[in-house]
Amino acid sequence: MNKIKTATLCLIIIQVIHSTEEYILAFYKQFPVFIFYNNAFSTVGQGMFFAFNVSLVALLIFCFLLAFFQWWRFRFPIIFATIELINGIYHLVWTIVLEKYFPGVLSGLFFVPFSIYIIKNYKLLFKLVNTDDRAPHDN
Repeated sequence: MNKIKTATLCLIIIQVIHSTEEYILAFYKQFPVFIFYNNAFSTVGQGMFFAFNVSLVALLIFCFLLAFFQWWRFRFPIIFATIELINGIYHLVWTIVLEKYFPGVLSGLFFVPFSIYIIKNYKLLFKLVNTDDRAPHDN
């Protein structure tokens, strides 16, 4: 497994830890979308948050498995890394703005170095993918 694949898999593992941290520490009680659902539908926000995170992790694992075997295999790590970089920065900014712990900031900080590594090495990944695509095929 090359370093980009390993870093992408690490992001998925960090997302699992991140989702768990957010769930245990009630992120859904502080995030505006889930606050709306909690106010409107009582406990639907918590259940919806849990279902969303389980679905997200399942989707990420599915995409990871497909990503390196399909024509779009070099796109998934970049898109995913960009989203997680934003996620990590989002949590850090809210922690600074609120001047207190914001659920998800501890694990969210780990998104930043892995995401930057993937984004920084995108050109290398792109070259590797294109080289693999031009490799001779057995008939």
